[in-house]
Amino acid sequence: FVKSIDAAISKARDEAPTLVIVDLNAGCCDAVELARAFKGDDNLKKIPLLGFFSHVQIELQQAALTAGFDRVMPRSAFTKNLADILRSEPPA
Repeated sequence: FVKSIDAAISKARDEAPTLVIVDLNAGCCDAVELARAFKGDDNLKKIPLLGFFSHVQIELQQAALTAGFDRVMPRSAFTKNLADILRSEPPA
C-alpha cells in the first residue's frame, strides 16, 4: 500500500510488479493522476493497472479508463473474482 503517487511510482520502479491494483475511491491519491503518471513513464507504462470502484460511480469508471487503466470493475466484481484476477494476470 502506498500513500502518494510518488510513492507508487518509486515502489513500482523498485519492485517491477506484474499488476497494480487501485481502489479508485482511496483518499490517499488521485487514481486518475496515478494512471496518467504510470502511462506517461516509459518504464512503467506496460504495467497493467486494474481499478475498482463503487458501481454507482460511472463517471469515475470512465475517467479511469480514459486516464489509462487497463481494467476497471465494480468493487463487488473485483471482490468476487480477485483470486481469478491474480491467477490470470500475465507478467509485464
